[in-house]
Amino acid sequence: METAAVVLGAFREAAHDEPGLVGLGERLERSVARELEMPPCCCSGTTVMGKENLFPSDE
Repeated sequence: METAAVVLGAFREAAHDEPGLVGLGERLERSVARELEMPPCCCSGTTVMGKENLFPSDE
């Protein structure tokens, strides 16, 4: 849910500035990448997972 909120916020901001879909997509990509690189917040009780942990294997 947190990543969805980041994407939606980035879209709302970038949609006003970017003239085309390519630029809009690039900005959304950068926003999500930044979100995934952030350390977990000690106050929210949530953790931010790296790309390798999004789809854990069934072991």
